Amino acid sequence: MLRSPSNIRWKEYPDGVKLSEPALLTSGYEMRALYLPKNREFVLGKDTKTIVALLRGTLTNPSLDEKESRIFKNEAIKAADNSLLFLCRDLGDNGRIRDELKGLDLEWIEVAKGCFRSTPKIEVDDYRINLWYLVPNHNGGIHNHKESTDHNISEQMIEVHVQLRGKGWMVKYREKDEDTEYERLEMKIGVAHPVLCRVNNGKVEYPWHAYVSGPEGALFIVFEDYRIPPV
Repeated sequence: MLRSPSNIRWKEYPDGVKLSEPALLTSGYEMRALYLPKNREFVLGKDTKTIVALLRGTLTNPSLDEKESRIFKNEAIKAADNSLLFLCRDLGDNGRIRDELKGLDLEWIEVAKGCFRSTPKIEVDDYRINLWYLVPNHNGGIHNHKESTDHNISEQMIEVHVQLRGKGWMVKYREKDEDTEYERLEMKIGVAHPVLCRVNNGKVEYPWHAYVSGPEGALFIVFEDYRIPPV
């Protein structure tokens, strides 16, 4: 577990539990990575809601599979296997969907018109993690991860998005054309969408898709997994 290089620092606790320090702070969230060994528990903060995203491993309490996320409050989470998680503790909506990035040495860059991404990406265990902000009522760009552009790398990876503030949708298209939309998935705060891609013989295949923001704009986090299963 935690095999690849990382650009975050870990604080170690008893029983092998590790929590990244310092936290990333923005838009009323406190965000950290958590390594939870098999059969170990971690108690979430009291009186606050925490988005728990499972990146690797398995949780038994509560039940959560890899690349899933949910909101929890006042609960102890327990790992069935050595597990890597990302925690977004909600300290209260401050009304700023795109806010200053504090704690980690990150900044916002505008990678395409109306599309802002945090840089550099957080790297841990073959994951790259970054925040995105889209201005109100904006299509973030239709892509299928085969082309290489400023905001659409062509490397092989499996990604999921988790909504933090505002409203948005993951939209699928038959072609690189907004008029060919055939499915729209509402992004609910704290809940990752189902994985959009298929993996065939180690090759990742995506449909044409785009993130579309609502009337307030949208803040979301993207988890990019570069450890591709062989089948």
